[in-house]
Amino acid sequence: MTMRVGTGRTQRVRAARHRAAAGVVSLLLCACDAALAQSRGATREQQQYCANIAASAETLRLERRRKELAELETEVGGRLQALETRQNELRALVDRLDAFERNASEALVGLYSRMKPDAAAAQLAELDEDVAASLVLQLKTKISSAILGEMDAARAAALAKKISDFRKSSAARKP
Repeated sequence: MTMRVGTGRTQRVRAARHRAAAGVVSLLLCACDAALAQSRGATREQQQYCANIAASAETLRLERRRKELAELETEVGGRLQALETRQNELRALVDRLDAFERNASEALVGLYSRMKPDAAAAQLAELDEDVAASLVLQLKTKISSAILGEMDAARAAALAKKISDFRKSSAARKP
């Protein structure tokens, strides 16, 4: 019978075998204890035989447990290694995304800082509020004030509030 390692069925079969073997060992130990209790008048050889069987059964049980623990340790080690590999992949991806975001942000800031204020205001008015606020925040004060001056008053006020809220929340996070 061939079984794949790690499948649910394999684990259930393995667990059932271990329970059966543990049951046999327990049965042997109980039988030996019962035989010792019944035959207090038994010969020294009989008592020694029962003691030897009990020791052998206990040794077998402990050896089986050691093997189970070694298998589990190997499995956990493999899973841990897979998680570390995945974590490193995700860190690399986040680093790449951060670098892209920084480069894109720097490029956009440069682009908007060179535009005429009325053209920049029209484009920023169409952008997502968070993106627009981030760009305005990164521009030099003179340029951002000229752009906000060309914008619709409601939109400019909303961006100013967004920037203010951001500064308050970032100041609160600093120790």
